[in-house]
Amino acid sequence: MAGLANDMYEQLHPGEDISTSKLSVREATRASVNLSSDFYGHEEHPLLHYSESHLDTLGLCYFLAIRKRESQQNPNFKLLVLDDVLYSVDAQHRSRFANLLKDNFNDHQILITTHDPVFYDKLRQTLGGNEVEYVRLTNWDIERGPTLGDPSTDLDRIVSEQQRQTKSTEELSGAGGRFMEMLLMRLTERLLINVPAKFESRYTIND
Repeated sequence: MAGLANDMYEQLHPGEDISTSKLSVREATRASVNLSSDFYGHEEHPLLHYSESHLDTLGLCYFLAIRKRESQQNPNFKLLVLDDVLYSVDAQHRSRFANLLKDNFNDHQILITTHDPVFYDKLRQTLGGNEVEYVRLTNWDIERGPTLGDPSTDLDRIVSEQQRQTKSTEELSGAGGRFMEMLLMRLTERLLINVPAKFESRYTIND
């Protein structure tokens, strides 16, 4: 179990040299499962050294490892439910987690809920639209239940002819502007470009 969890943890945190953890069990003792990790040559409990993000993802990797092992023992039940599991990790790790799900659980039915628009966009980019249904809940009350909203992204509104026909010029121009901002932001990150700071981020196309 620990080996599978460590492999997933390494996929989320490549090259950090802290991906070795293990479980030890003492028989005939209550609460006998102990978790330890190797932190630069010191084997101790992860709480002593790991950040909140690393602790969260370590626990998540063990949960996923258990689900993977159970699916091997019971191949007729392959369901994975994740409810707002990523809050303490940055955008890069969200992207890696989306790839981890795609690589390790493509034979599962997966239900994911999130309040995080960054993670939602990463899932859309990684999982695509084949055999995936996206639903946006905008409200909920006890009498009517959930209220469904528009799950499409700014890119959907730009490239989809069906979407363009239902949107006003103002809505489409706004979607185009937001998508351009997102695209330029990713380019600056990938290319390590320094952009001079401007008050209230008032940039023009010349910048």
